[in-house]
Amino acid sequence: MKKQVNFLSRAALFAGLLLGLILHLSSNAFAQSGFRVEGAGVEATPIEYNGACPGVIKFVGKIQANGAGRVKYTWRRNDGATAPVEYVDFTEAGIKYVSTMWTLGDASVLPRYEGWEQIKILSPNEMFSNKASFKLTCKQSGGTVNVPTPKKPDLVIEWAKLRLGTACSPRNAVLFATVRVKNIGTDISPARSDVGLVGAMDATGSGWGNGVGLPSLRPGESYNATIPIYYLIDNPAYMSGRHEFELKVNSGLWIDELDTGNNRYGLVSIEIPATFCALK
Repeated sequence: MKKQVNFLSRAALFAGLLLGLILHLSSNAFAQSGFRVEGAGVEATPIEYNGACPGVIKFVGKIQANGAGRVKYTWRRNDGATAPVEYVDFTEAGIKYVSTMWTLGDASVLPRYEGWEQIKILSPNEMFSNKASFKLTCKQSGGTVNVPTPKKPDLVIEWAKLRLGTACSPRNAVLFATVRVKNIGTDISPARSDVGLVGAMDATGSGWGNGVGLPSLRPGESYNATIPIYYLIDNPAYMSGRHEFELKVNSGLWIDELDTGNNRYGLVSIEIPATFCALK
């Protein structure tokens, strides 16, 4: 009888351990070693609202991850209002779209307003998107306040990604940044090949990075730019490991835009294997 009790106790202990393992695996169903958010961006629609109030501004966000996993995020806005924590699940590397809306404005109390919203990534790594800015003008009794929209371009980065080059050696591109730039403004953007109109720079301030020019873009038109990031001759040992690059367009204010507050896309990360840039 005593042996039977011991056997049953051991069986119960084993079942408990097995259940705990199952629960642990279930709670980490979306976990993946090395899973990271590599980029995040937000766009406001409309950028300028003129009409009856309260008006509705919609924000569409893009979250880019390097594989399968769960991303937790929240929305931030300029008035300090708090938003609940939300999540989106990735089954593979790619981009997921999220959205939110802001209803505001009153013809007599709040006839005009300028604000922004952005995404804050909470996990698996912390990151902030750009601040998607907007302007709101309410219709007054007796007619709409006509605030003409100036004809200017407005360049934003829709998405960006990094990839390894073919060789890690002097005078070769160690990395390539592919960046999709869109003109969401009201006029054609001028072509600029003499400056790095869109660029990717190491976020630590090391000076490692590059920029390229852009062709002329009509309103609503997009362009995929490829930015080569060359071998760091002054400090080759620095290249190995994880790096975060900050993506910006028109960082030097080389062209006149409707809004310069949406020129920053955010950070995109990449892991450079030690074997890829091994010192000879």
